[in-house]
Amino acid sequence: MPAIQIARIRHQAAQLAEHFSQPEVFIRKLEDLFEFYGDRTRRPRQMGAPPPILKTYKVPDPVMRRILIELVARVADDPEGGFVLVDALWEQPILELRMLAVSVLGKMPSAEHERILERLEKWAEENEEDTLLEAMARDSLVNLLRETPEMFLGQVERWLIADDLNLKVLGLRALTAQLTATDFENLPVAYQLLDLVMDSATRKLRPYLLDVIILLAKRSPSETAYFLGTNMKDMENPVIRWVTRQSMDSFPEEVQDSLRGAMRKD
Repeated sequence: MPAIQIARIRHQAAQLAEHFSQPEVFIRKLEDLFEFYGDRTRRPRQMGAPPPILKTYKVPDPVMRRILIELVARVADDPEGGFVLVDALWEQPILELRMLAVSVLGKMPSAEHERILERLEKWAEENEEDTLLEAMARDSLVNLLRETPEMFLGQVERWLIADDLNLKVLGLRALTAQLTATDFENLPVAYQLLDLVMDSATRKLRPYLLDVIILLAKRSPSETAYFLGTNMKDMENPVIRWVTRQSMDSFPEEVQDSLRGAMRKD
């Protein structure tokens, strides 16, 4: 992998963006660029994460960021062309191309929220990469979260009650993104959303549920402990006990004691 020279990657990304309205040419030249910068020596298993299912070039983040920067202005001027491009990018079974599709989708004008959500749902349902689901929640919903938070929360609710597991994961990932990236204070709404999956979370869904609980525990330990304790009283369900045990270290010591007491009483 060659050293990244800022001036060179800016020039290369600018040249690439000239083919914004020619998806086939854009993708061909994009893969050439990824071949140039790809790291064939880095192994995902050594990084502590499972290897991706999709083909990956392992392109450095600065390269991906520069390409996205060049595309942002194009998307603002030509949203329709942006949708054509993201659809073409997603059709390629390559991790970086789909990651770019997800990122560009998040730069679309918020007025296009219906088309954005339509693509997110389709992509989530056919997706097998957890990193892509995380990116969808973090990057593709930025404008919706910032400009129409009530619509965002309504969408999260619809995903959490969907039959498709990936949509449920997307809903929890989106809630995690909101708690991480904003000063969201309406925690009762967050607990209400979690109630939608608390009594039916499968083993595959539980780690994503746990991520939200841990964030809430750090944001408001007493409210979160009350939420968990109430669920222990109302439901004969192994999910609540598993989540409580796994999140215990995220609470202050005195709150941990009360949770342990609630588990013994149940």
